[in-house]
Amino acid sequence: MSFPDRIARANGAVKSRFCNAKALIGMVEVDVIFDEFAKSVDLFEGEVATTAPTCAMDSDDVTANDVVYGTIITIKNVSYSVAEVLPDGTGLSLLKLTNED
Repeated sequence: MSFPDRIARANGAVKSRFCNAKALIGMVEVDVIFDEFAKSVDLFEGEVATTAPTCAMDSDDVTANDVVYGTIITIKNVSYSVAEVLPDGTGLSLLKLTNED
């Protein structure tokens, strides 16, 4: 089995095990690993609690659906704008999101 085949097989196993949401990109539904962890941000002289939503998806889905900065993605009935696309070099991409609601 070639290295690219092994990577594809590993990514398939990761997606089948860890995908926890569907993302709607235009009219296309894509499996994603969604996370909305909490974080604290220092703002002026105080600290503000917020969330930092991200999702990981197959890089082929990113390319096929033209996901770039500003693309609107809906996950769990919440609209997000893509702030950054970070391909990991193994076939998955991490999308940093901002809440549009």
